[in-house]
Amino acid sequence: MSRRQPIRTPSPPRPELDRLVAEGLERGVTEEEFQEQCISWVYGNSPFDSDITRERAAEAVRNFRMIRSPKAAE
Repeated sequence: MSRRQPIRTPSPPRPELDRLVAEGLERGVTEEEFQEQCISWVYGNSPFDSDITRERAAEAVRNFRMIRSPKAAE
């Protein structure tokens, strides 16, 4: 397989994209939007031949709890 070459030229101006990015950074993301993004990520990254449905991905995201390690609590 051939190696990919890095892009050596600057990207073209994209004022609409720049405006949308600036708006998003200013507005932030709600907890509900973040949870939907997580669900989409889990479902989209599940193995092709798995039996994971979007509903099961949503259930997994909603029931997920981060556990702190003992060292992090110090």
